Amino acid sequence: GFGVRRLGAPDRVDARTMFGMMSTTKAMTALAVAMLVDSGKVAWDDPVTKHLPWFQLKDPYVTRELRVRDLLLHNSGLGNADLLWVRGDLSTREILERVRGLDLSYSMRSSFIYQNVMYQVAGEVVAAASGMPWERFIATRIMRPLGMSRSEPTLAAVQAARHDNVSAAHFEIDGVVRAIEESPVDPVPAAGSAWSTAEDAGRWVRFLLDSGRVD
Repeated sequence: GFGVRRLGAPDRVDARTMFGMMSTTKAMTALAVAMLVDSGKVAWDDPVTKHLPWFQLKDPYVTRELRVRDLLLHNSGLGNADLLWVRGDLSTREILERVRGLDLSYSMRSSFIYQNVMYQVAGEVVAAASGMPWERFIATRIMRPLGMSRSEPTLAAVQAARHDNVSAAHFEIDGVVRAIEESPVDPVPAAGSAWSTAEDAGRWVRFLLDSGRVD
């Protein structure tokens, strides 16, 4: 590793320093859905409403026709909806229920706008089909079998476990990079809330490179 965990402090970054995985978490969400497809609990072309009857978009046709695979492809027609979760005062369910009030930006499957909120819808499909919250599925079905012992599915889990050797968040303010309070992605965890280390991420990448096999 290079550098220090927090500017102005002496503690060095090493292979066991925890960092937010951010949107690379989405690959774990996609794998979780694929595992449930393999086990017959989900089909790629299931209507999303089969698993989440309460979920709605503004257009009833899109609500009816949206498929599970669409949640992972950034092509639902919904524009950037990040303000729903970045503001930090809405629960996950509130965020997803407010999507029904947003105008669609393009016809379904005709274009591409990067989506965090729809990945959280995929996380809710994982929870509904597996009977466990997304974060527990990721921890028990992916991280533990891969031996990712210093990885957690959310910032809340990192803090609850009181992990040491954790990187601090930094941001450039008035031209100066400073350590800041961590801004959690936990309201939409399936889109980017996981934390890991270089050591554990190596286990994850090796699993992907080995055709989804452990060791």
